[in-house]
Amino acid sequence: MFRTREAPVMPATGRQILRHAEGGEVTQPLYVVNALAVQHHYRALKAAGVKVEETVEFEKNDVFVLTSTELQKILESTDLCISKMLPSARENIEWVWLKSLPEVPVSVKKMVGWVDHFNAEMVKVGEFRGESQEVFAFITHILQSALKREVELRVPHQATVKYTPGGPFRIYVWSSTPDSIQMEYPPDRIWGHVVDCRDSAYVPKKREESVQILDGKYIVAELFPNALYIHHDVVHRGTEGEFRIFAEILRRCVPHLLTPDAFEEHQKAFLKMQQEMQKTALARLVERSVEGRVKRARGTLERAQKLAALKRQEYFEAERPSLQLIRINLILGL
Repeated sequence: MFRTREAPVMPATGRQILRHAEGGEVTQPLYVVNALAVQHHYRALKAAGVKVEETVEFEKNDVFVLTSTELQKILESTDLCISKMLPSARENIEWVWLKSLPEVPVSVKKMVGWVDHFNAEMVKVGEFRGESQEVFAFITHILQSALKREVELRVPHQATVKYTPGGPFRIYVWSSTPDSIQMEYPPDRIWGHVVDCRDSAYVPKKREESVQILDGKYIVAELFPNALYIHHDVVHRGTEGEFRIFAEILRRCVPHLLTPDAFEEHQKAFLKMQQEMQKTALARLVERSVEGRVKRARGTLERAQKLAALKRQEYFEAERPSLQLIRINLILGL
């Protein structure tokens, strides 16, 4: 009988794939982590299935070699995230740096979710005058993971900033464009969450090139193709309520930015909705105006009728003595 040759078992782990390649071409993405740099994370790595005692020498360093699946498991099952990624000298192999996530409330973690490559390097933080910078940077990955490009978080702190269509996507907190000069106090709650900072917020100028993020009639933020302006100070105290408001703003922006045409489509839909609301408001205004005119006319008629009745009564009272005299004369035959 002829025996069929069994297919060779393909290596499953990153370490096996790298050794199987024997210095040759690596056909799938691998990620290497310096074993010495993550010593204080060994317990978390072991819990995620990484055999910390099995290292490989790579570019003169002892490393752990991970596939995309293995790296994703680490990110999903531990409080670690990617702080930096750089290409190695070999194609399809990248260096990865891991760091601990900031302490984030569970409710906020659920809003953020887990992304394929949680890369802290893709979220830059510029000027930041507020509390809990690391947590707000963590939440920013809601938008970064959807855009798949660099996002910059800045807090101009009650200062306007000109919109820039180029460069990284920018999030401005407590800011608006220079033509927004009107201010008003934000509501006590936004989407049910307490607003901690009671300082006045920006009211943007009406324009067609942006999409407004609303809570009822209040304009929470204004979205452009390459920037987001949040109108009140949402990073004032670093409370769970502020985290959730910030996360909800970003979540509501994602559908508008998923494709190049998505923003324009949502923009048109939003403008159409505004036009319909204006038509409804105008119709109601006309209706109220007609109702008002009818009520005023009725009021004028009623007042005129009362005045006429009063005048008749006054005339009758004034003529009463004369009428009585005439009646007496008639009786007496005079």
